[in-house]
Amino acid sequence: MNKEHEQEIKEQFRKQAAGFSNELLTLNQEDLLTWIVDSLDLDNGMTV
Repeated sequence: MNKEHEQEIKEQFRKQAAGFSNELLTLNQEDLLTWIVDSLDLDNGMTV
């Protein structure tokens, strides 16, 4: 990944970060996140 692309990703993350605490977001629903992670076909050495 080049530096410009990396910087763009960081900038977009900064713009969105304030909304991450919204309890209505999927990001904040632990049961749903657990289901998603459990559904992933991970090799033994992989983690999420």
